[in-house]
Amino acid sequence: MENELLGCILAKFRSISNFARVINWDRKKASRIANRVQLPTAKDMYEMADVLDVQDCDTFVRLFLPSVPTLWE
Repeated sequence: MENELLGCILAKFRSISNFARVINWDRKKASRIANRVQLPTAKDMYEMADVLDVQDCDTFVRLFLPSVPTLWE
């Protein structure tokens, strides 16, 4: 399965380090979450959605809750 969250982060910030600096996180935390090694908290998801400019529920679910099945799958 493609990691759309990582793709969005790299498309906007070019690197995990740049993303971590903007969101004010440790690079290791940003890397673990972006690579889906660590689950983000609700606060983490809110902060990421803000800096990634996520505007709608469908995108939010695709990026942050990819393992949640939807009615349309």
